[in-house]
Amino acid sequence: IKYSSDDGRFTIDEDGTLTAYTGNTSDLVIPNEVDGIPVTAIGDKCFSQMVGYSEASPDGINHDGYSNYLDTITLPASCKTLGRYAFSGCLGLTAVYGSVENVGDYCFQNCWKMSDFDFSNTVSISNGAFYKTGLTEVNSESVTTTGYAPFENIYDLTYIRLPNLEDRGMAE
Repeated sequence: IKYSSDDGRFTIDEDGTLTAYTGNTSDLVIPNEVDGIPVTAIGDKCFSQMVGYSEASPDGINHDGYSNYLDTITLPASCKTLGRYAFSGCLGLTAVYGSVENVGDYCFQNCWKMSDFDFSNTVSISNGAFYKTGLTEVNSESVTTTGYAPFENIYDLTYIRLPNLEDRGMAE
């Protein structure tokens, strides 16, 4: 199912998961619904700029200016989950507006500039979800579960407060 707007083309599955986006809007607002179906999740690798390690890309990230366009993302209130690697390698991403309940594995891996994320409704943060981001503070009453090393290699992170954390995942 596809939906076109001035911001580009969105593709969604029947469960409400955004599976693809075509466009290059820097300040992207994800619609509340696509063809009458509420957007409930951002799918695995939907916006990912990870292309694999090669001689042309020694860090595994797509560095071309056209594909790596995102500066901010605004999520609809209906969106509850961000999939695995959903935004990984989005080098220009600075902020995500809107709060979700679940953040998937390595969702924001290598989003070096991302310093603004709303944790107010977040319950679960998976493995390496914010690996190498620009977060400086994590403060949430709602987070109860994390995977392994959700905030690894964040050099400017100076404050973490998760008072209701009940389950911290460990490496297997």
